[in-house]
Amino acid sequence: MRDQVRDQAATEHAHWLREQRRAAYTLFITAAQSVQEKAMHFAIDPSDDNMDQLHLGVAELSSLSSSVTLIGPEEIQRSAERVIDAAGALKGALYARPSRDDSLSEISEESEEAYRILFGLRATFVSAAREVLGAD
Repeated sequence: MRDQVRDQAATEHAHWLREQRRAAYTLFITAAQSVQEKAMHFAIDPSDDNMDQLHLGVAELSSLSSSVTLIGPEEIQRSAERVIDAAGALKGALYARPSRDDSLSEISEESEEAYRILFGLRATFVSAAREVLGAD
């Protein structure tokens, strides 16, 4: 009987952990997608408001990584850190444009590459999250 109770507790804990991870990973993925969208808005219209939105998006992404770090595993934590670094690099590349008076026609190769890197690392995070959660 004691083994059955222990097995039931372990099963319930595993389910709880999987649900906590699913929630944290989903919020993180959504925030990364939001950063990509805000980066595109800023690239099209480099207004102060869009700059602020991009900055807030990167800050939110960074904040959400705390939950990912707490529930792990370590491979997900490292993947999240790479996404955050890429988001910061994209923000920096967009902010460093020669003139904010120009729009898409003046996006640097560095900005385009930073966007592609963020897109790829977000996809890598999604794949790693699916693996951890046991989703196909």
